[in-house]
Amino acid sequence: MSFTDSTRSVLAWLRAEGAGGCASHDLPVVVQALERTRLTDGEIALVVRELSPGDSHTCTRVDAAVAITHLIDALPHPDDLARVSYEVAALGHPLSDAA
Repeated sequence: MSFTDSTRSVLAWLRAEGAGGCASHDLPVVVQALERTRLTDGEIALVVRELSPGDSHTCTRVDAAVAITHLIDALPHPDDLARVSYEVAALGHPLSDAA
């Protein structure tokens, strides 16, 4: 499993007795809490359907980020934004960078 730099840093701190230390059997729970969950393929499909453009509306990356945030109640991971952007573009409607 690969971790973000911030997760690696927190885990190293916990292992070094930071905050009273962390029992090794508790580390998987800590890791799960620290790492952002990526969207499933089904969730990506839901966001893409929500962003399917109407005749007069061009969707932006901000629209995609808002749709993801509404779905997972957290800020979107850049990889998820890229996946949504790719899928929307594959339908012939690339996301605009304009806000």
